[in-house]
Amino acid sequence: MKDILPKILLFLNIVFITLTLYFSSWVFYYQYEPEYYENYYYHSQWNIPNSVRGIGDGDLYKFVGYQLANGENPFNINYEVPPLVKLLYGITEKYTGNPYIVSILFYFLSIYVLYKFSEIIFNKNKTLTLSCILLFVTSPFIATQLKETMLDLPLTFFFLSHLYFFYKYYKTRNIKNILFSGIFLGFATGTKIGVYTPILGLLSFLILLFTKENKRKILTLFTYTSSVFIGYILSYVSYFLKHPNPIPWVRLHQKTISFYLGTQNSHYIDKLNQLKGIFLNQYQGFWLNASRTTLGDWSPLIPIGTVLILVAIYFSLKNKNKSLLYMALFSITILFINSIIPFYPRYLMPLIPVFCIFIVYFFQKKYSFLIFVIALLNIPFFFKSLAINKNTGTLETTIFFFEYQKLYTTLPGTTTKSKNRNT
Repeated sequence: MKDILPKILLFLNIVFITLTLYFSSWVFYYQYEPEYYENYYYHSQWNIPNSVRGIGDGDLYKFVGYQLANGENPFNINYEVPPLVKLLYGITEKYTGNPYIVSILFYFLSIYVLYKFSEIIFNKNKTLTLSCILLFVTSPFIATQLKETMLDLPLTFFFLSHLYFFYKYYKTRNIKNILFSGIFLGFATGTKIGVYTPILGLLSFLILLFTKENKRKILTLFTYTSSVFIGYILSYVSYFLKHPNPIPWVRLHQKTISFYLGTQNSHYIDKLNQLKGIFLNQYQGFWLNASRTTLGDWSPLIPIGTVLILVAIYFSLKNKNKSLLYMALFSITILFINSIIPFYPRYLMPLIPVFCIFIVYFFQKKYSFLIFVIALLNIPFFFKSLAINKNTGTLETTIFFFEYQKLYTTLPGTTTKSKNRNT
């Protein structure tokens, strides 16, 4: 039975990966049309406040990425979102016409890194490692991202790689791993608004600082800190290729800061909104007069993984397991930031691989059957998100356009003039 179980799990993983590709098969035939998207963007809500042509985030990143690949300054367009992954979308659009290649690449890279991560944690136990992958590939949050050109799956990959190398460092004490851990944290910061990085950087720095058995502590701390900045700077390669002077680059960040300081919502924000989404599958939009809906690509894995964060904290403190402690603190940081800042549910995505690891880690001995139960419970939600809700690309975010209009009219100075991101 022990020999056949890994083979069954491998087969199931292949089946669900194949199904994910099948239900997203239209992306293989997609071709980017520069003129259409240019017209789409300049007639959208980003330039005409009452426009009836709403552009969702995914289509916005297609257009912006193409501009970046053709030499546009990242501080001139969509500057409030870092450029790394948008540039990758743009490069594939420019040379292949299909940005979804990037989404597919990050999907498989995430599976690979999670597999290698699980091998280390579970001592190359194939059953446990493949169980972790099965939880991941049946998660609707992950499976739906192949037909999106969003930033959440790439962000998940960068955070997962950051955690992987951080964990690996404590296994090997090889400074090369802490270097890569920092670089991937920098890449994550260069992918989406870097609100998580200050807390994550501080927590990981303190864990390294208080690691007694580290004989090269100063070198380790310097390597880690500098590598985070290196990763972030590399994320702006599209800027530095034409503007090698770093001083203006630093000053231009004031535009990003000013944007977010000027977009505070004046109405009440429910700080329990995210927890209601996790445990009740309810989501209250953060824009004015928004209606309550479901979380979206919810599955039982999410509330179970959230509860296991507390178990991970207790277990890591009891056993002085610093790498496991950081994974738990990472999860709490994401949940905390997402609770105090009104984000969309998809901002929970970086937690999915961590939850998969927690479920297998804590259920592997006495309650191993629950791992398969959770995977089975994922399946109906998997099919509901992929097979039943067969939207094409960023339809969902485009639908939210009308809600965006309500949001932007509550911002200072946006009731009578355009909130133009090019200015």
